[in-house]
Amino acid sequence: MFGLNTTMTPGTIGGHDTEFLPVHRQANDTPATVTATLTIPLSLEDITAAIAYLFFDSPIEDLRDVLADPGYMHRIVLETLLAAGCDRVESERLSLADVTPGTPGYEHVCLIRNRVAQLYGAPARTCRTAGRRDLAGVAS
Repeated sequence: MFGLNTTMTPGTIGGHDTEFLPVHRQANDTPATVTATLTIPLSLEDITAAIAYLFFDSPIEDLRDVLADPGYMHRIVLETLLAAGCDRVESERLSLADVTPGTPGYEHVCLIRNRVAQLYGAPARTCRTAGRRDLAGVAS
């Protein structure tokens, strides 16, 4: 039976050094003989999608905990790119266009977008929370 390999690998995202789990090596008993170095261009919406891919349907408090830990955010973006792949992140990014006020997941996406903008720089598509005019049904 194979043991679970949890050796972390160094990575960098947006100038932030981190470590992440190379998930393809978790139960892999073959020796690693080479390494690969990549530079993957990411927009803030790509990063938002990588996080939303994992936490879109999670309880809002779990998402808040994730967003409160920048190191963990850096890690999960890299792990998502490696494990799910850039095509899946792209698909998630495209689906975020359908998330609008009043639709499921809107609060999740707003929290993620706003935190991504804080960590990785503006401009980002940010969301505003409901204000008095919105609550009263008045258009701004």
